[in-house]
Amino acid sequence: MNLLNRIESSPDGMLGKPVIKGTRITVESILKKLAAGFSNEQILTSYDPLTNEDILATIEYAMEDKIKGYRTTLPEEFKFNRDEANER
Repeated sequence: MNLLNRIESSPDGMLGKPVIKGTRITVESILKKLAAGFSNEQILTSYDPLTNEDILATIEYAMEDKIKGYRTTLPEEFKFNRDEANER
């Protein structure tokens, strides 16, 4: 099963950001929730039409994106601060 078929992107929708096919749920919003510690069950409850396969597709999309040399943009609070880590 190719999970990436569950992701689509169009310049006409959500400013061209990748979304779960047939929804306005962005890959970025799911990844932010995962990074914040939300469980799959909590995410599925937050986004009613979402399936577990959609969550897996967002992770695979981010992984493929990273492998290609692109970076998925994360908010500043999720970025690693090497100086701050060394102080601990």
